[in-house]
Amino acid sequence: MASVYNRGTKDRPNWWIKYKDESGIWRRKATKQRTKEEAKRYAVAMDARTARRLIGMPDAFDSQAARPALTVRQLCERWLDEYQGQKIRSLESYRASRRYDLSNRFFPFSIANLDAHKLKPGDVERWRDELRTAGYAPKTANVSLDLMKLIFSWALRRDILAGKNPVSDIAKFETRGLDEHYTLEQVQRLLSFPSVPISVVIALYTGMRRGEIAGLRWGDIDFDARKIQVQRSYSGPTKTGRPRIVPLHRELEEALRRWRPDCPPTEKGTIAPLKSPRRCRAATKCDIRMAAELRALLRAADCVFHAS
Repeated sequence: MASVYNRGTKDRPNWWIKYKDESGIWRRKATKQRTKEEAKRYAVAMDARTARRLIGMPDAFDSQAARPALTVRQLCERWLDEYQGQKIRSLESYRASRRYDLSNRFFPFSIANLDAHKLKPGDVERWRDELRTAGYAPKTANVSLDLMKLIFSWALRRDILAGKNPVSDIAKFETRGLDEHYTLEQVQRLLSFPSVPISVVIALYTGMRRGEIAGLRWGDIDFDARKIQVQRSYSGPTKTGRPRIVPLHRELEEALRRWRPDCPPTEKGTIAPLKSPRRCRAATKCDIRMAAELRALLRAADCVFHAS
């Protein structure tokens, strides 16, 4: 009788079976099933297959039939539930962001309903071109290809799929890096508005990332030594995983001192509290209202908006 065993870990199981074929030889096979109970049912089916062959019955349980149907959408949903990248700082935020990406740039397209086992490079190329036709920028299409490649690589490592990654050799669109920056006149005009958020002021004087600004606390500011200790992002460590020191510009120091009496109190003493962090699709991003206010402010200062 076939037996089931785990070749993965407790958190990431990889269920295999050991069974005896019609020649009496013990074989091992990956079940590609998600749970132990499903793997047990698979083992029972393999025993039944052997029994049919021993008495000469036609065998409909070949490698294709044994493999459960799996659409690209179902594969993506399973990846969202199970993927745990080692470098991800906040798994909850990461999954929320990737679900947003999949819901907008994967699931509405025909590729989502194709069989993941039979997906061909041509199917991926058609989806890539459909993204551009739908109005997505070349860089966004390329990022979407990277995400699809990641999902299929994960599925191949987990023995959910077999063969070659259909996204591996897909050509990407040519992109050009942004060669745009604010002039001194634009910066001065932006800072002259009384309603400019303190987060924008910090960004202009330090170049810190949005998540780092959202996670910055008053205790991180050393006014005497004129330095800022960047120790974290809003929902975890910094992008590099290491803290760093940023000089405290004299004008930023004055802006922070003016802002401090009016800063809304928070449990962690953050300098630029998010207005509605629960509504953010990622913890490091502004909510919809904040982004709209920032766009209006930048338009008034004749500045290009880069924080979307």
